[in-house]
Amino acid sequence: NPTSITRFLGKKGPTMGATSGVYYAGYVYFEKLRIKQKKAKTNKREDMEIEHGPNGAPTDRDGSARILIL
Repeated sequence: NPTSITRFLGKKGPTMGATSGVYYAGYVYFEKLRIKQKKAKTNKREDMEIEHGPNGAPTDRDGSARILIL
C-alpha cells in the first residue's frame, strides 16, 4: 500500500515506525535476503538481538509515547 510506505518513510528515529506493517515486512524481507546471500549477522544486529531479547524490538508501540512520572 503506497500510503503505508509513505507514512513509514516519513517517520524519524530508530523505533518510530515500529507499529507499521511495513516495518515488520521489511525486517522479514531483509533477513531472508541476508540468509540467501549467506551473509553473517553484523555486530550491530547481534547487539540489538541481545538488547531486545528473543522476541525482537516491540512492535506494539513506537517512540512517540510519553511517560508521566509523578
